Amino acid sequence: MRKRLPEHAELRFIETAATGSVHFEVWLPRWALPEPTESISPDGSGAMFKALLTAPTIVQCGIRTFPGPGARHQYTECFYDGQLCARCYKTLHPDDQARAFEHEQPENAK
Repeated sequence: MRKRLPEHAELRFIETAATGSVHFEVWLPRWALPEPTESISPDGSGAMFKALLTAPTIVQCGIRTFPGPGARHQYTECFYDGQLCARCYKTLHPDDQARAFEHEQPENAK
């Protein structure tokens, strides 16, 4: 059975420019994350920072996205319900599924 989202979890929506489909990731604020069990020491070359910038965002349906300015994927908060990825939606516990529709509709945008 699918697990409930953590109390402080947010859905961050990511639109694919080519298709208009909207996927989402579950995001937790840093203070709500468990303490790391290991630390990564910087190597001085900036490699860790580069790795963070180029790492994909894996959305709920498993697709790798790379949201950012001018990219094929963009974070969004305004889209039509029909654009929502059904596979992402189905990953949510039934009690959390309504949260996927807590976004602004284009006809209501200013």
